[in-house]
Amino acid sequence: MLVLLHGLGDTHAPFANFARSLQLADTVCLAVRAPAALPFDLHGFHWGDDIVFDEGTGEMDVDTGFKKSVDLLVRDVIEKCLCEKCGYTPRDVILFGFGQGGCVALGCAAAMKSELGGVVSIGDRFRQVLPMLNKTRKAVHPFAMHGKSPICHWRG
Repeated sequence: MLVLLHGLGDTHAPFANFARSLQLADTVCLAVRAPAALPFDLHGFHWGDDIVFDEGTGEMDVDTGFKKSVDLLVRDVIEKCLCEKCGYTPRDVILFGFGQGGCVALGCAAAMKSELGGVVSIGDRFRQVLPMLNKTRKAVHPFAMHGKSPICHWRG
């Protein structure tokens, strides 16, 4: 079971198309839309607990915490839907997130009582999520990747 989590300002639709294009054998894919709509008719969604704008620059803070989204995904999507209703085990579930979705994926891995099958996080703020992962007592071996033109860094 591959669960795909989009980034800030996007929706599940491009990730659903991405999942179809992967054509992974024996893999069910689920693209999940973030629970909160962006303000001001910006036509997108976010995973953050709040929307905060920097008073100096006017830019949106992309990391306002993800506790609500992590709790929602762990409780309702992974535990209730995938595990209880569909019969998957947590080890059957792999989370794939981009940007904010990557932070949420890492947060879910840290919050789960059981180990997940894996986490792939691309373009997130890994350094901000790392302390949360270090507090867990289970083995979490995320693949987190971010880029700086023209070099792409990875941490695993």
